[in-house]
Amino acid sequence: MTVWQQAFPDGKSPQRVLVPPSPYAIFLVLTVRPGFESTAKDFLSEIAGLTRTVGFRSREDDLSCVTGIGADLWDRMFTAPSPSDLHPFIEQRGDVHTAPSTPGDLLFHIRARRMDMCFELARLIGDALDGAVDVADEVHGFRYFDERDILGFVDGTENPEDQGAVDAVFLHPDDVAEDSALDSAEAGPDVAAAAAGAGAVPGNGAPGYPCSTYVIVQKYTHDMSGWDELSVEEQEAAFGRHKLSDVEFAEEDKAPNSHLVTLCGIGGFIAFFAAAPAFIPVVSGVIAGFVLLTFAMWALVSGDR
Repeated sequence: MTVWQQAFPDGKSPQRVLVPPSPYAIFLVLTVRPGFESTAKDFLSEIAGLTRTVGFRSREDDLSCVTGIGADLWDRMFTAPSPSDLHPFIEQRGDVHTAPSTPGDLLFHIRARRMDMCFELARLIGDALDGAVDVADEVHGFRYFDERDILGFVDGTENPEDQGAVDAVFLHPDDVAEDSALDSAEAGPDVAAAAAGAGAVPGNGAPGYPCSTYVIVQKYTHDMSGWDELSVEEQEAAFGRHKLSDVEFAEEDKAPNSHLVTLCGIGGFIAFFAAAPAFIPVVSGVIAGFVLLTFAMWALVSGDR
């Protein structure tokens, strides 16, 4: 039996989370206007077909779209209980920087080997939801030199692969207690239409949805002038990785405030049939940075994982 057959019995088809990084991406975060929840819910059953329609024009360019539902929208759109770990982002305040909590009801993570494919799908999503949503954030990403981020470092090399990736990302049916599992009908037709299955999150009996995943979205901007003034050694210390070879520092050699030690996310979306971080550089005018999506079988709450 293959990894996918073990992870997704009964012919369930997951969203394409576990695919290699693509050269281009669009991150589209929308808020649903009050009174238009049914429009958004109906569209969820159409996004897969819309992706196939656009992707069929150039199948070798591997167009994909992962869709996530935010915590606030879940309660407005579905009658079934929300997944137990689903909650809005919790604002994080540090001595220097603050990670604010920003609005978001729907996430569309669009990837392909050509930007025009990404753009066309994003355009059709916007047309289909016109008048029902507002754009909270739209970012276009691209592949930088040698798979590096905009700071010149390679990241994501420690992402799990094969069965390890499946175990890290997806809620598995075997993890659901049999006496608390729910089928699609018990979860309600609304969730059945969007997720084609329901169950319980392991360990607490709270509602959960096997073969789904949580996704956390983080966006960073960089002071590129200040970064370029640092020596390579200072940059490597900040990152916890050698710049040329991409090799991580030994754990005991990483600074406590280095990128690889401190990077984490709080809150996010639930992605049906969707920790595998995906980095991609982004630019807007002269502002440079990156977007990080983290897919995991649990949503991190401050200090609990």
